[in-house]
Amino acid sequence: MKKFVIGKYCIPVIKLRLFSNNISKLKAIFSAASCCEIKACTFSNFQQSIVFSNNHYIDRKRVTGCVINNSIDIHRGESLYTIDFGFLGDGLVCDFNAINNGSYNKGIRIASCLGGNITSNIVNADIWISGSKGITFMVKLLFKILM
Repeated sequence: MKKFVIGKYCIPVIKLRLFSNNISKLKAIFSAASCCEIKACTFSNFQQSIVFSNNHYIDRKRVTGCVINNSIDIHRGESLYTIDFGFLGDGLVCDFNAINNGSYNKGIRIASCLGGNITSNIVNADIWISGSKGITFMVKLLFKILM
């Protein structure tokens, strides 16, 4: 097994289950790493489930097979994107995720990405893509895009 070194290896987060009862403005996973893979995780009732830093250039962001449930309003009126890919970075992958309730959260935010795939997700919330090029976006289920 390789040891983690910033800038050299990815940080895998696999099969993690996180639940929140009533804590406002809580983020489940915040990453400022050089790359990150989040796979097959479950998040319940977080203001934001997965957030990548806006202050770091992060390539190869990968979120796959995650389930996000938000069944209670714990956000004190402020609605943020439950998956926020931050600013900049290429090689983004967002596949096979489910955002099951968009009543209390927005869905996915991508800003200034220069290449990536968003495919086969169930997104029952807003998706915001801005300043990006080379993004493959395919969804066959319910969604709403804000551009």
